[in-house]
Amino acid sequence: MYQLRQGTRDLVVRLVPESLRRTLRPKRRREPTAGRPAGLDGELLEGIFEESTGAKVGAVSHIQISGWRKPSSGTFRVFVDASDGGKWSVVFKNAVLGSDETPGVSGLPANPGLPEYLIYKQGSEYLRSNLPLPFVVQEIEPKAHYQYLLEDLQSRGYHSAFADSDVIRAAAALPDLQKRMETWTSHDDESLIRYDAAFSADLRRMTRQSFERYAEAIPDRSVADVVDNWESISRVHAEAIQGEQTFETPIHGDANRANLLVHEDHDLPLKLVDWEWAGIGLPHSDLASLLKGKQDGVTEKGIRAFAAGYPQLSLAEHRKLHDWARIETRFFDASYMINQYLESPDTSRMDLPRYIHVSALDILKTAKQIDS
Repeated sequence: MYQLRQGTRDLVVRLVPESLRRTLRPKRRREPTAGRPAGLDGELLEGIFEESTGAKVGAVSHIQISGWRKPSSGTFRVFVDASDGGKWSVVFKNAVLGSDETPGVSGLPANPGLPEYLIYKQGSEYLRSNLPLPFVVQEIEPKAHYQYLLEDLQSRGYHSAFADSDVIRAAAALPDLQKRMETWTSHDDESLIRYDAAFSADLRRMTRQSFERYAEAIPDRSVADVVDNWESISRVHAEAIQGEQTFETPIHGDANRANLLVHEDHDLPLKLVDWEWAGIGLPHSDLASLLKGKQDGVTEKGIRAFAAGYPQLSLAEHRKLHDWARIETRFFDASYMINQYLESPDTSRMDLPRYIHVSALDILKTAKQIDS
């Protein structure tokens, strides 16, 4: 029954465009919880609200919008009813770093968090046009706990880049963003994650262990196929871009469509949120995150749009680097989600077995495509 359900869902994904699937999907409306989220200082919120609006704070409520952390931390949309009847919202993040709060990071070759604090604290001068406005960014405990309050881009008409046309726009904008990140940081900045050969080798080891653990617990044919064909998949990933013309640049590190926000007014710049995984790596890693799960036709258009920003590489080189990054992205996703599902399944609202299954399918498909 499990395999039949997965097969049916795979067929729907192949035949029905993502934008239509999202339209037809039942809306799961969550009601806000009264009061402030844990960690948000009331006087701080009141001061920022009064300075921004000129009104006094009335009622406050919130919804947790992060899908991986425990309720005591994470990212929240905070709603404020003003004393004069107005409405206001802001995004608050109470980031307590470590696997106790986010089980998915346990054992990964890198830990998230610090890059995001530095982006909002130090990088806003260079990246201002692509960031939400930060009201407050503060480190509570060095390298272990930080907080911020940001403008709520949703209230300004921004939306996640799920539609195919938005994906192409975002792909075309990524090279410029990456080049401006270069003006903010340097390649030897120890605060950023290094997505280098050592990272990839550690990720392969962890991915194998994660799939083997998951295969013992969950009957998924695609996961079992990854385990059975691991030697071939690992070889492809290790050797695919050896000798290719590659280069490193600052990257967002998690440029999935939910984290890339676009506005209906095409003159307004792309906005990016959730910078926890920012680092130095292959620029195509951000492209692979953006195009993940898209149909082949959209993927090709996205690669072409991105390639225009890096004309020193041929289109064939861009395709090959994208495919390699696509496997690495799926390795990372699967390892993270398997940890989260096996260790703390209730901390995510996502259908984790479904996403693990899709990651396995894409790893098999892309490895075969590269090796053919």
